[in-house]
Amino acid sequence: MPSPPSSDDPSSNAGFLRQIGALIAPLAKNSDAPIGDLRHLAVAEKVFDAYATALAEDGLSKGDLREACDEVCDEQAFEQRFGTFTSLEMLKPTTDKPHHGRYFLDPNSMAVLIAVERLRDHGGISELLGLLDRTRADLEHGRASEHEIRDALRQSQRFLNVFTDYLRHMIRSRPLRELIEERRRSSREDALERAQVVHGLVAERFRHLDRMALDLVMAAERYVEACSELIHHLHANGVHARDLGILRYDQYRDASLTASIEDLSAVFDDILVDPPEPGVTAMAVADAVESLAPRRPETGPPPRPEAPPPADDPLAGIERRRKADRRVSRDQAELALHEQGNGDLTALMRRLGWPGLILLLADLFKACGPDQPFLLETADVLLVEPGSEVTYLSPVRLIRNPKEAGDVFGPGTDGSHTAPPDTSEEA
Repeated sequence: MPSPPSSDDPSSNAGFLRQIGALIAPLAKNSDAPIGDLRHLAVAEKVFDAYATALAEDGLSKGDLREACDEVCDEQAFEQRFGTFTSLEMLKPTTDKPHHGRYFLDPNSMAVLIAVERLRDHGGISELLGLLDRTRADLEHGRASEHEIRDALRQSQRFLNVFTDYLRHMIRSRPLRELIEERRRSSREDALERAQVVHGLVAERFRHLDRMALDLVMAAERYVEACSELIHHLHANGVHARDLGILRYDQYRDASLTASIEDLSAVFDDILVDPPEPGVTAMAVADAVESLAPRRPETGPPPRPEAPPPADDPLAGIERRRKADRRVSRDQAELALHEQGNGDLTALMRRLGWPGLILLLADLFKACGPDQPFLLETADVLLVEPGSEVTYLSPVRLIRNPKEAGDVFGPGTDGSHTAPPDTSEEA
């Protein structure tokens, strides 16, 4: 009897245990009914092997079964499994006498194990294919009634619809490894061919069931489409992930033995391969020679001494120039205020013309402001003289800022203070 999956592959074992749970779910009373360890299944297989020998004709004792299971479980695990087997009447006493101590095996339990093995190797789709084969045989030999054929067609179509929806759900939501396992276990495209054969036989013997048989063929076509989608999804994602586990080892072996050189080499069409390189590069050889060469005395002028750091800070120079520029602007504002008396600069701006007007305003803007010694007021009136050099301007008035009373010039560049220019002689 086939052995369960190798314990070296935990993911495969977990998948097989999930299959067993799904298989017995319709018959289970509680969710903890399925086994959680494949060693439990191995105990059942050893029990079946023991009863398959000629020594089991008169039944086997508990000690015989314990000895047969020595390789797969300890005494505690055997006692637990033996209690389960006798409680569920998989093992039955050979007589009704108490303490007789010999048991025979119910063959129905072996049939269930065979079904579990088919489920593991071929998936649930194998049961559908068996149903289609039995339906075909019944039709060919005239053994089935119309009612039985109707039930078989309905059941087969339901099988296919469920398998199709399940495959498409797997494609959308499950990781690549589970899809590879599903492809190996349950996707069988020959369901369509068998459904077509059944359809032809139904059309000959039960013409009024032709529509049900046609629906069965259409369901098989949907299932084949889902299988094709699964294969395409596996190939697309497997190539992208460079996963060699998409195909079985025997498929790679057969391809290497039967495929042409062109087909085998096409695998590397999109793979970049660097040319072979020596173990030692030319640069490494040159460096080694250089390190072993005798050193020559260095000739040439002595190295130039490092220049001393600059004594003047460039940032300080920038700050001095900024203060000097601001001082010039304040001088221009002070002269303009003394020249006009009342601070009205409109006539002066007209007289300066272009670009003297703009240069004066630039200096005034630098010297005027809330934290500057002067304020500049601009009226809302617009004076227009089309014939003059300055065609239009607004009246501008320069006043002292009362918040900045005192020496408007501030300290000079040398720390001294400068008084406003004397304009008494000009007055």
